[in-house]
Amino acid sequence: MVDTYGIYIVPVDFFESSKEINNGQNKITKQGTHEYGTRFKIFSLLEEFKDEFQRILNSCDMSFEIKKNKTIVFKLKKH
Repeated sequence: MVDTYGIYIVPVDFFESSKEINNGQNKITKQGTHEYGTRFKIFSLLEEFKDEFQRILNSCDMSFEIKKNKTIVFKLKKH
């Protein structure tokens, strides 16, 4: 078990993912790769699943804050 002293820090891009912006117009080959020219956009999972993320943090009695240095600080509310 790891004791984090009630604080855990991760970079903001830890929660970034990508999705195709061609709205499914490009086909995926049998090998599972996209065709040449497929475009992707980076998006934040924190924004995509904002309500569920907040619900999970609340159930664990945690809060988070995004800092200017592009890190997210998770804290236990009890500390």
